Amino acid sequence: MSNEREQNAALLKAYAQIKNNPAEIVKQAARKRLLNFARYMQPDMVVEPFHAVYYTVLDMFAHGKIRKLIVQQPPQHGKSEGSSRKLPAFMLGLNPDLKICIGSYAATIARDFNRDVQRIIDTPYYRQLFPET
Repeated sequence: MSNEREQNAALLKAYAQIKNNPAEIVKQAARKRLLNFARYMQPDMVVEPFHAVYYTVLDMFAHGKIRKLIVQQPPQHGKSEGSSRKLPAFMLGLNPDLKICIGSYAATIARDFNRDVQRIIDTPYYRQLFPET
């Protein structure tokens, strides 16, 4: 009986926190899943069926459920945005000590991706999600 009361009290406390600050739910979701993170960082992002699947697979990679991944898709589908910009920023939020290498056929492209990731990390929105990064 005591355990049930404690659970109910914890649920009521959680409900009160959500009621008083609904934006925190969105932030918590963005800290957990890559697609939520991407949409939080880019609210105007249009999510096509490809993106839903792609970001789910990238999320599995970010959480260690997939160790190796090759993506083959025609140009201009958002592969680089997901895997070379959003994914590294998300993974660094999950683990600020992580070492990430971004490679490309041209050094300038890899350097540009690095700058883009840094720009994401430097935003106030990112700091709200991952202040330790």
